[in-house]
Amino acid sequence: MEIFSIQAWDMLLRWIHFLAGITWIGLLYYFNFVQGEWFKETEASAKSAAIQKLVPRALWWFRWGAMFTFLAGALTLHSKGVQGGWGVFASSWGVFIPDAFIYGISKSLPSCCDRRNELHNTFLGIGNNYRID
Repeated sequence: MEIFSIQAWDMLLRWIHFLAGITWIGLLYYFNFVQGEWFKETEASAKSAAIQKLVPRALWWFRWGAMFTFLAGALTLHSKGVQGGWGVFASSWGVFIPDAFIYGISKSLPSCCDRRNELHNTFLGIGNNYRID
């Protein structure tokens, strides 16, 4: 495999998608299972220091882990279509992955009834409105 070949590009995209996905989902578990419970049990001074120093850094990695996972996945889908012809999406892989991709996009786009969707929460809502009660 040459270093600047299509196969190398595909491998790079897969690794970016894989590692960014681990970062994104790992931080999601951290926020839900570790940080949330810790904030319930800790005293106000420690909580204040964590909110000022730790939370913004963790949210930065969470946001960009999500974005790079999405972008690498979208580029992988596009690359597969360009390389193998768009008929590649008639295979079992080609049905499942784009369906999951479309589902993910639909969860991120604003609906007519609910403007607070995942994309909004990830990039605008969490960082700007983060509160610990």
